[in-house]
Amino acid sequence: MFELSPRLAMVASLVRFGRRMADIGTDHAYLPCELVKNGRIPFAIASDVAQGPLHNAELTVRRYGLTDRIECRRSDGLSAYHADEMDEIVLAGMGGNLIVDILSAVSWIKNPRIHLILQPMTHSEDVRRYLLTNGFCIEKETAVLDKTGKVYVALSAVFTSAPPIKDGFLFIFGAHPSIDEEASRLFVSRQINRLKKQLYGILCSRGECRETEEIEQILNDQRLKGY
Repeated sequence: MFELSPRLAMVASLVRFGRRMADIGTDHAYLPCELVKNGRIPFAIASDVAQGPLHNAELTVRRYGLTDRIECRRSDGLSAYHADEMDEIVLAGMGGNLIVDILSAVSWIKNPRIHLILQPMTHSEDVRRYLLTNGFCIEKETAVLDKTGKVYVALSAVFTSAPPIKDGFLFIFGAHPSIDEEASRLFVSRQINRLKKQLYGILCSRGECRETEEIEQILNDQRLKGY
């Protein structure tokens, strides 16, 4: 049996026990196969917009004899789903902008019963911004460091009708300054360096003063004490 990568293992750890899961943009159906095989979930749908990846997923599901518990479905994001089909929705291994586009395309995603597990490869700040300004509560964030030194972050969220939160610091760093783990600390350090480079670029181009003030305010936030 295959072994999940550190990134997918992190995602798997956020999936709740005994729930039905949809894996959007599935990676050979490795995640749903592992979760169903181990008894963490009873049923899953693995989907992708392209026929090639979907065919690979079908091969994996058949190889491990899970066709009765994992459905492979072609879908552009969540367009081929409805709210009553699943409890857990996984969007992993794609850019943060694409994750936001997929979530924004369906109104039924704002359902307190649905649990989101999101793993953006880039632009995690866009994912947090969407969630925190659209009534979602981020329940947990985590990070993992792979063998190449790449840091991946993942988060879980539910819709609670919460009032919008407009906190640039939270958009950029999430919960990671308070998580005393190597991967989280490395994530924060790299985000700080990215902001500093962005600030330097704006100053060199004599950009908007308001934008520089916002970045400087984030970098001077007390929540970064110790970095």
